[in-house]
This record gives sequence, structure tokens and C-alpha cells, in this order.
Amino acid sequence: MLLSLIVWLPAIFGVIAYLSGERRSKHVTLLGAVLDLVLALYLSVSFNWSEAYRMQFTEVYPWIRMFGVSYKLSVDGLSMTLVLLTTILFVSSALGSMRIIKERNALYNLLLMVLQTGILGVFVSMDLFIFFLFWEVELIPMYFLIAIWGSENRRYAAIKFFIFTHIGSLLMFFTFIFIHLKYFWTTGIRTFDYSTLTAAEGYMPLTLAKILCSLLIIGYLIKVPSVPLHTWLPDAHVEAPSPISVILAGLLLKTGGYGILRMGYGLFPKAAASISTWIAGLGALSLFYASLVAISQINLKRLVAYSSIAHMGVFLVGIGSHTVIGWVGAMFMMFSHGLINGMLFNMCGFYKYRFHSYDIPILKGFTKAMPISSAFLVFGGMASLGLPGLSGFPAEFFSFMGAFKAFGYVAIPLIAGLLLNAAYNLWMIQRMIFGEQRYEDEAEDLVVTEIVALLIPSAFIILLGVYPAPLAELYRVVALNMIG
Repeated sequence: MLLSLIVWLPAIFGVIAYLSGERRSKHVTLLGAVLDLVLALYLSVSFNWSEAYRMQFTEVYPWIRMFGVSYKLSVDGLSMTLVLLTTILFVSSALGSMRIIKERNALYNLLLMVLQTGILGVFVSMDLFIFFLFWEVELIPMYFLIAIWGSENRRYAAIKFFIFTHIGSLLMFFTFIFIHLKYFWTTGIRTFDYSTLTAAEGYMPLTLAKILCSLLIIGYLIKVPSVPLHTWLPDAHVEAPSPISVILAGLLLKTGGYGILRMGYGLFPKAAASISTWIAGLGALSLFYASLVAISQINLKRLVAYSSIAHMGVFLVGIGSHTVIGWVGAMFMMFSHGLINGMLFNMCGFYKYRFHSYDIPILKGFTKAMPISSAFLVFGGMASLGLPGLSGFPAEFFSFMGAFKAFGYVAIPLIAGLLLNAAYNLWMIQRMIFGEQRYEDEAEDLVVTEIVALLIPSAFIILLGVYPAPLAELYRVVALNMIG
């Protein structure tokens, strides 16, 4: 029952927050997020790390027997860490929302907590039908959170987000249904159980498996997102309230990465391996294109948005290498990127609250007036560029080691991608922090709730940078089981 409690507790608190009224809803939401984080920490402590490849804490309840649908939840090392990441970032988002969200608080907090339930459900579902339902649940609150509380072009960004991601959902749903029917035609058994259908590739020609695998992975690449399927993301980030951008970058993108690993490679291991080089190529394209675009940005939030695309490009390079060390780097990147960009998007919101803009020319020159925020911004920028000692470094290092192992000298140009990554982060820090000081006392520095919202991910960024071995070993065990 532990997994069900972790998944559904946020939705329950969301309803309570909505019924508690405008003034109390924020505190009820924060309490629910903190309690869910405590449960996730208990899960990680109780989890058998030495057998991270094995599904644990399994819950199975038959639901729609006619079609073989069961409510089945379970976690291995990959999904357990993503559950922990989800609960960390929702606490950070709830804290970041305290001052930024000023109207319709009860509805906002209800949608925020339902969104958390949807994301957690994606990471722990072991039935394809239930996985799809949770995947759809997360789209609806995110659409309204952008469309209602976003900036001027919020409705355009929300509709664009919904159209792109729903196309990915349809590709996934079509593939799941076909797998279900193919298995039924072959065995006479109706099931959506993931553990059973991992053998589905053996019941169809390899060409058909490659087609289905490609459709499924394209659906997830929209969510990652990968160039050229990325155009919805910058608009969604710029228009969404910053606490929602924390969730969008830190977690919704990870559902796409998780889908590639769990569903793409899990259901079609041979077919996915055959297109791994293409996945790595798309990752390299995303890294270079997004980094070049990020350098030219004067909007801080759009710059951070393109950095998300670049970092998820590194994730795709690691996956596409189809090596154990590359996969370790890719999974490490998902966790690290969620922390780093979640922190940076919260920073964007804190600046917008004070200066009513994301434009760097307006935001620059506040170092003396806001030393605490300046320190956090420099820290976040250094973590984003992969400074040794912070979590971004082992993620990039392992991913590129996998690329060099798989592709040899062909992977050398990827080093230029790391240089571009450093360039746009350092250029951002130079413009924001070390330019002419235009503010003295009139700019308010961070308050306690904002500092705590930044300290939580910062602590994990430092911990995983200084001592990455436990998480890397956990992911190594998972990767060995998934690709051998």
C-alpha cells in the first residue's frame, strides 16, 4: 500500500486544499507535499539497493478483467529515484508558489496536487493501460495551470503544449493497443501487464517491431523534447508561472525520458537497439542547436528553457550509445537536470515577482542589493555548465564516456557542445551578476520560503556532485539488467 499512498496522497491533499479556502490552501498543499516527500524518503530507505534491477513494493489489483487491465504499481531503482525527485520538486514548487500565485489559490493548489499524482503514477505504473491513464491525467492540470495563471500569451502556449503532447499520447496509445491485440491473437490471453508484454517483441516480425518502437519513441521524444519536436517547450516555459516551469522542466520532460527507457527499450529491446544511433544523433542535434539558441537569448527564462533541451540532448546521447556507462549517465542526467533546472526556474519566478520581467537587461545589476539571490544564480549556472563537484558533472561525464565507447572518434565533436553549454551559462552570469550595479537598497532579496525552495535541490546537487557513487552504482545495476 506504500506506493498507492505516495501516489494518491497529493490528490487527497489537493481536494482538502481546495475545500479549505483561498487563504489556507497554500499551507495545506505544502503540508501534503512535505508528507509525500517523507514517504518517498522512507521508500528509498526501505528499498533494497543491491537488487535495484528487481521490481519491489509491488501492488496488484484486478480492475477491468474483460481486457486484462490491472491496477499494478511497482518500483525498481530507476523509478524509485524519479519518485524521490518528484516529491523533492513539488515541495520546492509549493514553496515557490507562496508569493507568486496571488489569485484563485484554491483551484491552483488542487490542480498542482492532481498533477503530482499523475506524474507519480507514470513512474510506478506496471500496466500499460494504467500508465496511459496517468500520462493523460498529468496533461489536463498542466494545460489549465498554464492557461489560467500564465503570462500574456498563456492560452496559445497551453494549446500548443496540449496539441504536441497529445499527439505523443496518441502514438503511445496506438502502440499499446496493437501490442495488446498482437499478444491476444498469438496466445489467446488479454493483458496489459508490462512484465508479460516485455516478451511481445518475440511475437512479431522484427520489421513490425521496429515500426512500432519508432512510433512509441517519437511520442516520447515530443515530451523529452528533442529537436525538431521541441518548439512547444520554450513557449510553455515563458508563459507558465515559474513554479509550474519547475515541474515542467524537472518532471514532465523526465516522463518522456522514462518512457523511452521503460517502454521503448523495455518492450522492444532489439528494435530499440537497432535505432539507438539515430537517438544519439538527435541528442547531439538537440545539444548543439539548443545551446546556440540559448547563447542569443535576452530572456532569462527562455535561456533556461533552451538549456533544458540541450541537457536532455545529453540524455539522448547517453541512451543512444547503448552502453552501460552511457545509460548510467543518461539516468543520472534525468535526476540532476531536474534538480538544477527546477532551481533555476524558481529563480526566474523570484526575479519576475520583483522586477515584473524576465529580460536580462532589466534584471542585471542587482548583486549588491540581492546578494543571496546572486549567489544562488551563480551556483545554478555553474551546476548547469557541469562544474566538477556538482551533480551536472558526473551526468555529462558518464554520458559522453558512453558515446566515446560506442562511436569512437566520431563523438569528439560533442566536446564542442560542452563548450557551448559553458558559454551560455557564463555569458548569462556575466550579464546578470558582474555588470554595472544599478540597484542598491530598493530591490528585495530572497525571503525565507524562497531560500528554502532553493536550498532543498541545492543540497542534493552538491551531495551528488561530491559523492555520486551510490546513485551511479544504483543506475549501473539497472542498466545491466535492461541492456545486459
